[in-house]
Amino acid sequence: MLNDMKIIDIVYKYPQNEEIFKKYDEQAGCCVLCQHLLDTINELAVLYKLDRRYD
Repeated sequence: MLNDMKIIDIVYKYPQNEEIFKKYDEQAGCCVLCQHLLDTINELAVLYKLDRRYD
């Protein structure tokens, strides 16, 4: 499941998703791809209270 994949693995396998992660930079207050490449989507969502509608 994608929620358990590390962000770096998602961007590697699906490079088109890089733009999606960039959209969360403002809400997170940082560059998500710079600071959280080794986190999972679930970890990122919990940390910044992001919508996890794809659970």
